[in-house]
Amino acid sequence: MRMRYRALSFLLAISASALIMSCNDDNSTTPTLPAGCQSQGVFAIGVVQTDFHCLPTNAYVDPTQALGPNNARKDGDGKLEFRGFTSLGIDGSMTLYMGSCIQDLPGDDLRVFQSVSTEGLEVLVSQNMDGPFVSLGIKECTDGPPIFTGSCGFDLAGSGLNNVRVVKIIDREAVFFQGAQCDNAGPSPGADIDAVEVIHPVP
Repeated sequence: MRMRYRALSFLLAISASALIMSCNDDNSTTPTLPAGCQSQGVFAIGVVQTDFHCLPTNAYVDPTQALGPNNARKDGDGKLEFRGFTSLGIDGSMTLYMGSCIQDLPGDDLRVFQSVSTEGLEVLVSQNMDGPFVSLGIKECTDGPPIFTGSCGFDLAGSGLNNVRVVKIIDREAVFFQGAQCDNAGPSPGADIDAVEVIHPVP
């Protein structure tokens, strides 16, 4: 009987120890993101994943610069005086969590703001942070002639998805400029993402 009591006490001690570790061992720095479609604005609010290329040449690898409204600017004449965007690098990518779910309505449903010059990119969307992702196509991202900050729209139509909240952007500069490489792209290689906006948010 005494041996059974000791064994039971040992198991209870282990269980209590495991419980304490699980409660106090949470060192996660992942931002708390809303579940479902609770609205927190129409721009990206969280960074899910990054795969930046052209390092260390790429000088613009702060992913938080792609969050919130479009605000890219240039503070001087040098190539290192840009502000407010994230450069993906040739074939690099970034996945963002949007402030609102995106619904499929007539016309474009989301907009990507791309800075510095005209560059190609691909947009993929998912209902979950870990995918699966569906491509909405590849575009040269600009409005009219090359300008400092342009934009391009993407439509969910034909994707088979609605109420998506996760947007992945992949640089596709080499699709339109064959021979584009890290060593000839300067300090802001690949697509330069200023912001992503939901055009048709779920109410």
